[in-house]
Amino acid sequence: MKLFTDFVLVSGIVINAFLLFKVIRKSKHSIPYTLLSALFATSFVLLVNFYAHLHHLTGLYLVSFVFEDGSRFLISVLLFLYVKSLFHKNQYSFFRRYWIHFLPYVLYLIIISVPLALTMANLGFGFKYLSFLQGTQNFTLIKDVFFIGYLIKALLEFNRFKSKMENSYSTMLNRDFVWIGQMLMGSLFVIIVDLSFSLYQFWSVRFSFESGYISALCVVFLLGYLMYFGTNQSSIFLPDFMVDYANPIGQKTEPTPDYLTPTERVSFTQKLEKVMEENQPYLNEDLTLTQLAGEVGLSSKKLSLLLNHHLMTSFYDFINHYRIEEVKGKMKNEKYEKYSLLGLAHLSGFKSKSSFYRSFKKNMGTLPKNYRKNLKKSSSARTETSRST
Repeated sequence: MKLFTDFVLVSGIVINAFLLFKVIRKSKHSIPYTLLSALFATSFVLLVNFYAHLHHLTGLYLVSFVFEDGSRFLISVLLFLYVKSLFHKNQYSFFRRYWIHFLPYVLYLIIISVPLALTMANLGFGFKYLSFLQGTQNFTLIKDVFFIGYLIKALLEFNRFKSKMENSYSTMLNRDFVWIGQMLMGSLFVIIVDLSFSLYQFWSVRFSFESGYISALCVVFLLGYLMYFGTNQSSIFLPDFMVDYANPIGQKTEPTPDYLTPTERVSFTQKLEKVMEENQPYLNEDLTLTQLAGEVGLSSKKLSLLLNHHLMTSFYDFINHYRIEEVKGKMKNEKYEKYSLLGLAHLSGFKSKSSFYRSFKKNMGTLPKNYRKNLKKSSSARTETSRST
């Protein structure tokens, strides 16, 4: 068992070092990458601490323990702020606004972790108030509950993030950002495993093995998955276009009313329909709300208000509706008869097979291949009818 645990921990340390190296190389003062760097650095220290404990490397264990002991307070906050930072550019104002979230970790580090490490090192320091920690799981439970609370906040923020994406972009590749949700869910699974063992031990159930290694092994498998999935997407760990869209916090913009007058609604709708029919901007697979607003002659906010509050749709669904209509038109055109469904989708502005199939099913209630098959049957029936007459 020790040999297996040793192998997994070493593998995890190597994987973690690779992830950290990749993220640091891409950071370039980007807030999300800075937070990811801190996240992977913390998990690296956590794995090193478990490795040192396994091999009784006292010096390395004590040094890493200082930062690992309260790591749940830090990792959970980093996950939450990472998702929160996806629409922020100004690094200074972001951390000035959210620094308070790091306070529990800093306080725990100063009051608990450092004194505990000094006590275990037998350096003659006396911290009598730490005696109540011996043999209890109280702080472990508190740290796990804290972690879960922040993960729930991160998941809620992630759902809000996805909603913003649909109101700003016409193309979203699942592989570009779904991994964020999977990282959060994977972290939730790890902490639930850890909490389960902590609860068992809280009720005086003792295991014949160090239960913390189970959580460490779960962390390694999660890191391995993130390495495989993250390095196989178009932009490792963070689609750059998501960050580029954000306006810096504090940047002054022209105030726009949060409503449109009836006259504006009619006028803007007519402008929008004219541009969509004549210019066909939806054929641009990377079309954004800002680009379309420029073609229509509106501000991004006014176009967003028109779509969301008057036409009752998101930018993503609005553009893909036109793309579906374009695909349907090409299906009926003999010129495109030999094109595959994916070929028609690309010609109509879709960037991926998954978004095409999902949008088509949502708009038409059936899959593209079934729609095309029924279209051919109808065409054949009309041909037979015309011949018979």
